[in-house]
Amino acid sequence: MLSNDSAPSLEAQTESIVYTIQSVLSGVRSPTPSPMPSPTVNENLTQTITIVSSIVAVCHDNLPPASAQQGNDILRELSNHANKLSEVQAMRDNLGQG
Repeated sequence: MLSNDSAPSLEAQTESIVYTIQSVLSGVRSPTPSPMPSPTVNENLTQTITIVSSIVAVCHDNLPPASAQQGNDILRELSNHANKLSEVQAMRDNLGQG
């Protein structure tokens, strides 16, 4: 288990990430006249990436030894998904500038 000092911060970040992911999904699912996502979707993607990166950073050095391997696997997967979101966001940004 993570230290008690980290728990409130992680709970708040978890709530934030759930909200931003729901907002991204709502923005993606809503019909728009443009093939480009709205600025709100882009902002929510940025928030999601930032929150996930923060969670990974906080948890990385605070995993209990008994579950460090499993925890590191999960953190690596979270980090990979955040990187993929960043790549998709950058591609969409580049399309919008063309």
